[in-house]
Amino acid sequence: MNKNILKKYYEMQGKVILPEQKDNNNVELAASVAANFASIGFPMTTEQTKHLAKADKDDIIAFFKTNYEMLSDVLGAGKKLTPFYPDFPEGCMERNYAEYFLDQIIYGLSGLELEPSVYMKEKKTYPFLGTPMHRILIEGSNEDLDETFRMAVKSAIAYSKEQREFIMEYVKENPGSIDALIENVSTKNRENAVACAMMVEELSGNAIHTAAFMKQPADLLRYAAFKSLSKDGSARDPYEAIPLRDDAKAMPSFKLGRKDRAFVMDCLAAMDKGSGERLSNLMHGHDKEWEKLFNVLHITDKAWTKPKYDNVKRAIIIIQSEEKIDRPARRIEEAIKAGDVEAAVKEASRMPGDFMRRFDKLYRMGIEQGKEDLVVNAMKEVAAKAGIATVTGTIGNVEQRDHDDEKRYFKGKNGKVVETTDKNRKAFTKEQIKNVVDAAMNGMSEKFAGKDSMGKVYMAEGVNDVKIPVDIRDNSGAIGNMTSGSKMPIDDSWEKMRFFVGWTNINNKTGYHDGRVDIDLTVAFCDKNMDIVGFCGWNGSKNGNGFVYSGDVQDGGPAKGKGRGEFIDVDIDKLKDDGVMYLIPQINSYTCQKFSEQPHTCFGVMKRTSDDMGEVFEPATVVNRFVLDSECTQASPYVIDIVNREILWMNEQAMNNVASRGLNGVLKRVGRTCDSKGMSLSRLIEANVIANGEWTKNPQKADIIFVRDAEEMSDIKSEFELDGSYDMKFKLGNNMEYITGYLMQEGKREPEKLTPESIKVSVEVIETK
Repeated sequence: MNKNILKKYYEMQGKVILPEQKDNNNVELAASVAANFASIGFPMTTEQTKHLAKADKDDIIAFFKTNYEMLSDVLGAGKKLTPFYPDFPEGCMERNYAEYFLDQIIYGLSGLELEPSVYMKEKKTYPFLGTPMHRILIEGSNEDLDETFRMAVKSAIAYSKEQREFIMEYVKENPGSIDALIENVSTKNRENAVACAMMVEELSGNAIHTAAFMKQPADLLRYAAFKSLSKDGSARDPYEAIPLRDDAKAMPSFKLGRKDRAFVMDCLAAMDKGSGERLSNLMHGHDKEWEKLFNVLHITDKAWTKPKYDNVKRAIIIIQSEEKIDRPARRIEEAIKAGDVEAAVKEASRMPGDFMRRFDKLYRMGIEQGKEDLVVNAMKEVAAKAGIATVTGTIGNVEQRDHDDEKRYFKGKNGKVVETTDKNRKAFTKEQIKNVVDAAMNGMSEKFAGKDSMGKVYMAEGVNDVKIPVDIRDNSGAIGNMTSGSKMPIDDSWEKMRFFVGWTNINNKTGYHDGRVDIDLTVAFCDKNMDIVGFCGWNGSKNGNGFVYSGDVQDGGPAKGKGRGEFIDVDIDKLKDDGVMYLIPQINSYTCQKFSEQPHTCFGVMKRTSDDMGEVFEPATVVNRFVLDSECTQASPYVIDIVNREILWMNEQAMNNVASRGLNGVLKRVGRTCDSKGMSLSRLIEANVIANGEWTKNPQKADIIFVRDAEEMSDIKSEFELDGSYDMKFKLGNNMEYITGYLMQEGKREPEKLTPESIKVSVEVIETK
């Protein structure tokens, strides 16, 4: 089995595939494998060990070699990251600020060569005395792996980089599975449609199916952005341009050859609705991107003199000249400005997506005019027509509207958050929120009817703290990851946290830093109001009551080396006694290379206790670890509430550095944005059960068991005495593939068939080569 596929399968599902059971009794060998897995914090259950013992000896050895290497890689066990101070943390606790300062001066003046390890005797290291993390290895199967692939392809929200890599690896290993990508032509998610088209092109070596995926004009912008980056030979992943989230500076310049220009014009002609005005309505939006694309299409070219291009050229002229024509969105806005809630609701209801996006405004208008029932009744009908992701987003926002706004935050298409203090909204009452949510849930449940039956469903309490994924584009390979806005409890036995970041330099020898990479780890300490009361890191305190920093490393070492690292230890109780409520770790690329350009940068946290005196980096204690590979230079994975002992997951790209004392508002903005978006996973499960299942309070009788994470899975198994035969029934809260590939999918529809007519444009383009 392809090792990359197995790694992605574990990262996505937390599962490993045990070898085939036979009539063997290789107990000692299986026990040895289990002991080695336990040494890095992956204990196998007794049942799994017995299962392994029944396999052939060669299969057991192959299983160990493949999976031990894979799990070690996931944890970073092969990378013994070297900190600035070799005696961290004990020696750092005794050092004053002046000593830190002098050490950094010596380091800088020596050209980043003379580190403390050169002129300090390394203190004695103790054997590991702490308790390793009790992660759970869930037994998977080849059938479940196949299903994971199919659900990943059908995702209702934009693919993450990890999902795309998994899909590509899987198809390369199983060429026949490319049909799943081709059949995804009917997906409503336009980013995924174009991504599928490009993956099919890459995997098959031809573009015969591409035109069938082009349903909307914006799809052609995505196509053109992808093709332009591909032609440029840019270091940037061309798939990253498909979301059309770039600002003006980052937007790729469209560079299309004659055949690609013909493809775009032919597809636009195929989308013609009878007039240039109607086509321009479909093209409206992404004005900057259209302007750039129009410049390379050259509508005065003789190639576009055929009558079929007339409406396309007229639509382009309308967009270019910003000619005001009668658009549905314009009619909605005019009705809202006039205060005519009936007209606004009537117009918006014809465009389900627009209705959902404007729902808050429409509902407030209805409440003010005593016509809220009009809006709620419209919600019942529109929720059955709008896209699932749009409906879930509306429900999530309405459920968060139980308090008056102090400030409002908007996340633009480029991911940046904008703050405004004007036009703040009043809270909805509990009854008003309930009426809307009930209406939306009923409509959404109708869309779920017709899917495969879920059977009897058990849902654990922890699922209420999990948010459904809203945007996973920037998610990286990780262990212990949760969706943005989700909460995870911190066990009482967790006394200390050791945050770590590890990296190497890159081979690129161009630019100011000539391949050197400097990553900074910072932890901001905040009070109950989310105001910063302290920092730990290179530009803050190095040690204090309850925290200590390992020192500022400014060079990651050879690109193929083991890497360098920075560490911050925090004592939860000591910080809490000092009035600290929130910890916010942040990773910053000081040398400004994007994480996507750095192949070995990772961040994580280890669970430590007062007895831990082992290696600086102990893989067995790693709670979660991320491979940082997104298109940004700063990241804030989560906010840690040490008073209530829970982690609020963010998975956010930070637009500003929290390691700057003047940016208190940034923390509030990012925290509120994370907290306010997304519907609870429990709500989504509820809507599906209404349509396709039934509840049970006894997991022993359940066909599907939903839990927050592996820890809650372990608790449920223990409480209800469930053996390993139940493992495949569990669905964890971070199972993106099941959530987006089943729970967020509409009921069964006949897949769109690829006919000669549907691929006519692609064939014409190919024949001209």
